[in-house]
Amino acid sequence: MSLLHNAGNILGHHARGLMAKQQLDTACVTVRHDISAAPDDPNVQADYPAASMAEKEYTMFVHYVAVRTSLRQWMEVKAGDAIVGVLPEDAKEIAAFKGVTFVLPDGQTYQQSETGGDLQQLWDSHIGGNAILVAFLLRVVP
Repeated sequence: MSLLHNAGNILGHHARGLMAKQQLDTACVTVRHDISAAPDDPNVQADYPAASMAEKEYTMFVHYVAVRTSLRQWMEVKAGDAIVGVLPEDAKEIAAFKGVTFVLPDGQTYQQSETGGDLQQLWDSHIGGNAILVAFLLRVVP
């Protein structure tokens, strides 16, 4: 196979290496999630235990949105938001969690904010059909 066909795998490997060494703008982010057995449907009436939270740490690329930035051209993005880049396998794991919040290096707790398909497609990194990074837009929990 040519180098071009393997470019996604090679860059994904290098991204993992940068994250493992916490280089560039990477940081340790704590992800908290609910591990209780309560169903997502609020119409289900049954006695379930209160939410029980678990934590797991991930290394992510972290960018804080400034007041003056070209990112503000997108309606979804507000000053004070954060954008994190996550390895695809970590993104799949996080997506399976319920009640997810993120504690970033600034000590504040964030939750994922909705983004439109165009913006998400712009942020996610793919080469040759291989995902290298998946981006999440985060907003401070009030």
